Amino acid sequence: MSGQFELFLSQLSETNSTLNSFTDFEKIKRNVNRISIKLNQLNYLIGKENLQEAIEELFSENKPVSKDRIELMNGAKVFFYDAESIKKEFAEYGLLDFSELDEPVKFDNKQPPMKFTMIKCRK
Repeated sequence: MSGQFELFLSQLSETNSTLNSFTDFEKIKRNVNRISIKLNQLNYLIGKENLQEAIEELFSENKPVSKDRIELMNGAKVFFYDAESIKKEFAEYGLLDFSELDEPVKFDNKQPPMKFTMIKCRK
């Protein structure tokens, strides 16, 4: 590994260009500011004791795409499936199994684990 890093360093050359020559930081800042409120809406769900109620509230505040989906921002869709919806949505992909996973909140061990669904299909 260190040999690869040494090779990388040996191929670098000095330049008087700054990162601004390669990256439009103002555009990045505008884009991050534009979407950060929507992205932070998902944080709202962390640690909620009544997750169903919190999801329903999130649905009421955003554009519904279908019974199980909302659109937080242009093109970014969030899915909330129950067992019936999983069976219906994934049947055509050869649904094999689905199970609920508990993911610990790593930055705050006082919070209950977040629930995720692992979906296994043939295709």
